[in-house]
Amino acid sequence: MPTDDLELALLLVPLAIFAARVVDVSFGTMRIVFIARDLALPAAVVGFFESLIWLVAVTQIIQNLSSPVYYIAYAGGFAAGNYVGIQIERRLALGMVAVQLTTQRPSDDLLTRLRQRGLGATSVQGEGATGPVQVIQVVVMRRHLRFVLDSISDTHAGEFFTVAPVARVGHGVFPMGRRDRLAVAPWQRK
Repeated sequence: MPTDDLELALLLVPLAIFAARVVDVSFGTMRIVFIARDLALPAAVVGFFESLIWLVAVTQIIQNLSSPVYYIAYAGGFAAGNYVGIQIERRLALGMVAVQLTTQRPSDDLLTRLRQRGLGATSVQGEGATGPVQVIQVVVMRRHLRFVLDSISDTHAGEFFTVAPVARVGHGVFPMGRRDRLAVAPWQRK
């Protein structure tokens, strides 16, 4: 093999290993998200490609055990794949979350704002550590979370709130666009 081809191979193979690891680890992150969201078919498809790409990368490592550059490419791809996978998951914003606000202040503005957007918001009176409170709860697609948090920030800055993932929902008031229907489990579709 001419030295130019050898030098190119010594550069391209580690880059290919790095890229393969970024892709397979990102797929692994998405597979875990799909499993957590009870999406078996997408998890299986992504898992197939994740393992296939991993095998290709590991094959290159095994064929070149004496090259530490390949190890570094493998580990670097793994690290970068975790980061990329999390960024992809954030962009997709799959699933639903429950947002709960506990406040002693009036909440009519917040409730109106949420309901005008088509979100179902429930308000109940409660008793907190320092007296009477109003508890506002809204379950939304994760892609609507930013709107809810911005609304809370605008109307109840500094108030106590929580955000928790929701595994399943039965019935409720949700703005249903095309993308939302795709994210709703089959037993929830009409």
